[in-house]
Amino acid sequence: MKNVLLVEPAYNNPYPPLGLLKISTWHKRKGDTVQLVKDTPHNQLIDEFQEKEKCYKNLRDHYDVIYITSLFTYQAHYVVDSIKYYKSKFPKARIKVGGIMATLLPDYIKEKTNIQPHVGLLRGAENCPPDYSLRP
Repeated sequence: MKNVLLVEPAYNNPYPPLGLLKISTWHKRKGDTVQLVKDTPHNQLIDEFQEKEKCYKNLRDHYDVIYITSLFTYQAHYVVDSIKYYKSKFPKARIKVGGIMATLLPDYIKEKTNIQPHVGLLRGAENCPPDYSLRP
């Protein structure tokens, strides 16, 4: 069983991140635990945990996989900021980046973050229904 974090970067988007919601269903069907966050430039909760070093040491090893989505190319800096932030906060987690912007600009993401993004649809997750239980 894995602990999975789904991250929608801090860009302005009124629509739910369907790709992440499908990934949630896919992982839950495998018995994994899934959380979704709408990212801010710095996640206040994680920053507070980091200040309390003992709590942060437990939290930083909590996630096995972190998926970060992307949308519009003009919002690329939000995605890059999120990738760098979560790489630094959770150094042992596998960071996976996908979405429209990642598919259109994979070299840009690789250059800025040293992470090779997933290009195209994620097999397995694509045919799953979105997990709307994660949205308020």
